[in-house]
Amino acid sequence: MMACNENSRALRLQRFDEVKATGAEVMLTTCPKCVAHFECLKFEGDPRHDFEILDVVSFLARPVNSR
Repeated sequence: MMACNENSRALRLQRFDEVKATGAEVMLTTCPKCVAHFECLKFEGDPRHDFEILDVVSFLARPVNSR
């Protein structure tokens, strides 16, 4: 479980930087609660974090022909 404190925020920022470094358009996680925590950080408005955040089930539920 991820708490909302400065230590967890630093870890989330690190994950965001890792995603950005790969050039990914989507960040996937197996944890729906983590999506909420990552979205909170994303809403702070840092332009480096312009990718989508989804849990794996939501990602797999997308229509195959949507691309």
